[in-house]
Amino acid sequence: MRKDEIKKAIISIGKQENTITGIHNYCDRWCERCAFTSRCASFALSEKINLFDAETDLLNKEFWDDYTAMMQATIELLIESMEKFGITADELKELVEESEREVPNAKFVSEAKVLGHKIFKWLQQNSDEFEKLGWNVSDAKMKKNIVFDALDVVNWYCFFIASKIERASSSIGNDDMKSEMNGSAKVALISVERSMTAFTILHEKLTKHEDEILEFLIQLSSIKKTLLASFPDAQTFIRPGLDE
Repeated sequence: MRKDEIKKAIISIGKQENTITGIHNYCDRWCERCAFTSRCASFALSEKINLFDAETDLLNKEFWDDYTAMMQATIELLIESMEKFGITADELKELVEESEREVPNAKFVSEAKVLGHKIFKWLQQNSDEFEKLGWNVSDAKMKKNIVFDALDVVNWYCFFIASKIERASSSIGNDDMKSEMNGSAKVALISVERSMTAFTILHEKLTKHEDEILEFLIQLSSIKKTLLASFPDAQTFIRPGLDE
């Protein structure tokens, strides 16, 4: 798909009446489980250009051509918006540099990342055992099995939680980014709670691993407490579409 076609698609999708503005900024990116894909501009665009199809071959030249065209189209639209609102290149550079400064809560973010890697490593180390049970992360039929569904949940969120905590933390102290901060923190909280529910199921069903799973639950509980303390307004934040 050519750059100009992608630009037209982005503009067209953004004007659709049923689109919920900004809904993709505060979701968990799990499109196959989302009830709002028909109202999401991000999902509509990905469907339009088939960029993030599960069957996409990352070694395929067409994929990278489309990806490059999308980046070029996005940059051009960004420049056009900057000109429209009178934002200079220096002002944009200042915003970028500000975002690259040390993130508040850096230790907290690091702890969440470490936990994510521990969970992922645990899933990898025991993948043969889980696959013998019948778990296949790409098989939609697996969602009907409570254990397989729980494994899917912890697999999906293990890295996602830290990324949302980091995003929320990067907005601390910036009054213009309060919605970004509280929205990201809320998504992190929801992801932690879903992971805890999933691990509770696994603790009951996979008794062989109860000690490891209990440790994950303890660490997730600690992350939840820190999130609530760091972002007291996160729980009451209303995410567009998702909480309305």
